[in-house]
Amino acid sequence: MKNKRILVVIDSLGYGGAERLVVSLLPYIEKYNYKFDVMVLFSDLSLKPEIELSGINVITLNQDYADRWSVLRLFYYFRAAVVDKKYDIIWGHLFFCNLYSGLYGIFCKSTKVIWTLHSPCYGVLNQKKFYHKPRQLFEKFFGNLFVDYKVAVSVAVADDYRRLMRWRDIDVIYNGIDFSHFPVSLGELKKAKIRKEYNVDTGEFMIVTPGRYSPEKGHMTMIDAIKILEEKYKIRVTWIVIGNGVFKSNVHNAIISSKLKSKVLLLDAISHANLLDLINSSDIAVIPSIREPFGIVAVEVMGLGIPIIVSRVDGLIEVTKEFKCALTTLPGDPDDLASAIFNIHSRLGYYKDVCADNMNSVRNYFDISVCASNWAQKFSDVGQ
Repeated sequence: MKNKRILVVIDSLGYGGAERLVVSLLPYIEKYNYKFDVMVLFSDLSLKPEIELSGINVITLNQDYADRWSVLRLFYYFRAAVVDKKYDIIWGHLFFCNLYSGLYGIFCKSTKVIWTLHSPCYGVLNQKKFYHKPRQLFEKFFGNLFVDYKVAVSVAVADDYRRLMRWRDIDVIYNGIDFSHFPVSLGELKKAKIRKEYNVDTGEFMIVTPGRYSPEKGHMTMIDAIKILEEKYKIRVTWIVIGNGVFKSNVHNAIISSKLKSKVLLLDAISHANLLDLINSSDIAVIPSIREPFGIVAVEVMGLGIPIIVSRVDGLIEVTKEFKCALTTLPGDPDDLASAIFNIHSRLGYYKDVCADNMNSVRNYFDISVCASNWAQKFSDVGQ
């Protein structure tokens, strides 16, 4: 029996969660004798060298993201790039790539189409955006007619789609993380060096928040929480935020208005290795999201044995509930968040011990090899 050829279709190879998952996951699935090409629609190719090191072919369309609604033009390039490839499966990730993979399914009936549902595009914050209703209709139309299988990255995401789309045939495969690249721990000298590089003074409580700058990530709640920590609890903190996104200027302006510029460092996205070192050098991580479909950063933090505070929302609760590594707070509540940070600050040694004790359990549960095995089984089942 010949190996199945699979085309992965994704927006970019930037530092987002879905992109990092694909880059980490494909080499592990290839061990099950599948052959992959990766098609990238838009021009962020930051992770391209990493995936090419694994011998996986990358097809780039280099389209401007501003043209993402130019459906016919983009589909022309998409179809021209794959028309003679004779793929067995088209595996889409994220809304636009799911859309184009569904379009391809119209013209090539012998190719099975799988959609990976990373997040519904109709989140709590976005219900009023004018384009969400037509976007939902597009997704429902193509999903009903031209998609063979749908797989969500969490039960929370699957439940959202079941409610919004009335889809019942949704499988769930948790995202996986390649913990083989994770340091077990950093020595105190290296931690001190990293903290010094980011101008964190000795004795300051260092908090990190990885993730893109976007309204649903809850940065404004954290800004208010830091004011409470300074004024009510008298804790000296440094908050470091790492990510990309157009909302960064809004966060920066709010920090200036709150007179917290000396307490906060806003970084652009950094390499994954540097991000892991930065998290490992911190006292705690905080993910104050208003919604989160999976929470891959939360899993990474727990896999490093670092105390973490997450909002009590969908995917974050799902990935942390089996372990004792996380405190949860009400989303959008700075008082509750400040209180939780003060709690960990007051008992930091205890929480570090608890998180260290649970670290291996987290790594075993979310290991990339488990995720790869589940996807390999899914591909094996396709068409049977």
